[in-house]
Amino acid sequence: MTDNQPWDRILNKLDAIQSEVHGMKVQLALLEQAQEQQKGLESGVSHDQLKQAMNSLQSQLATISEELRGDSVLKMEMVQGKLNKKVEIVRGEIHQMKASLLTTLITTAGVSITLLSLIFGVLLRYLAL
Repeated sequence: MTDNQPWDRILNKLDAIQSEVHGMKVQLALLEQAQEQQKGLESGVSHDQLKQAMNSLQSQLATISEELRGDSVLKMEMVQGKLNKKVEIVRGEIHQMKASLLTTLITTAGVSITLLSLIFGVLLRYLAL
């Protein structure tokens, strides 16, 4: 059984969303960069200063994305731990049920043997008369 499939799908979707958001942000950043270059040329701000600001924003975005991903993984590990505990409880209950069923089966077999012994004993006495 693959316990990680739902989590892998969630992580894959998260990655796809992050990639799409990143692509949109890159497009927005390029548009903003072009606008800022236009304004910068008019106000005296250099292209290098704008580039440094964009790099800073991109590194902050990467840090936030990693923190979000770390939180998601931590939550998934907590949920998986709870599920594993519940699975162990159910396995224990199944083991107890099997033991109880086996005990009942052995008791039933013992009673059946006792009844058969009584029946054969009565038959032997009847035949002996």
